Amino acid sequence: MPRALFVYPNFPETFWGYQRALRFIGINATHPPLGLLTVAGMLPEDYEVRLNDLNVQPLDNSALSWADIVLTGGMMIQRPSVQKIVSQCKKASVPVAIGGPDATSSSQDLPAEAHLVLGEAESPSFIKGLDELITSDKRIILDLRDDSPGISEAPLPRYDILNMKNYACLLYTSPSPRDATLSRM
Repeated sequence: MPRALFVYPNFPETFWGYQRALRFIGINATHPPLGLLTVAGMLPEDYEVRLNDLNVQPLDNSALSWADIVLTGGMMIQRPSVQKIVSQCKKASVPVAIGGPDATSSSQDLPAEAHLVLGEAESPSFIKGLDELITSDKRIILDLRDDSPGISEAPLPRYDILNMKNYACLLYTSPSPRDATLSRM
């Protein structure tokens, strides 16, 4: 059974990230990594999947030793964190694939040790290429920019691998953060 570890890169602390304000209510991040959760929903049922959001918890060696592949990606502002993820994966001898907007728009600036997924991963071609991403010793670039089935074909995100208490947008905070429940909005 293949094991895929989804690692969401850290956002640097900024005024617009609300990191300091979120600490007051005991929350770690504003939003969950919906893109990675959606890709996790695409994987065949025989895959074991886990999520490690670096905005919530650090990436440790035990998570990497569990994984057959690490899937990551994000925006340009997250690139330093992506580079660190790739470095950690290289040290642990775990293949890593980078996708998302930064990989698609600036693939030449990303670490050569990582596979790349360009375009939308919500493509059947991504699933067909996944085994090769795990086993190949050479860098693979999956160019899916002309192969997007559209949002209507995207699977449901894998919210079951998410600790919802870590995210402000998924919580309704009553008088105490410990009483937080899923918002029905």
